[in-house]
Amino acid sequence: MEIGTETSNIYDAASHAYIQTNVNGKTMITIAPDAAVLVVIIPAYAKKSREGTKLLAGGVVIDYQSPNSLMLSGN
Repeated sequence: MEIGTETSNIYDAASHAYIQTNVNGKTMITIAPDAAVLVVIIPAYAKKSREGTKLLAGGVVIDYQSPNSLMLSGN
């Protein structure tokens, strides 16, 4: 997957988890044969915040049903 030159985090909105952090250029993600992912590419510098169950990065919703236990730092 081509991420681009900007350092980014890869978030899976289906599992509510970060797949990779601080990546750029070409990167690979592994998807199990019986799984699905909803990949969201987020600039690493984007400020994370929460509004109820919504997880936002840079003011943009990246997950509408994010668990409260998810760390906002992206790590």
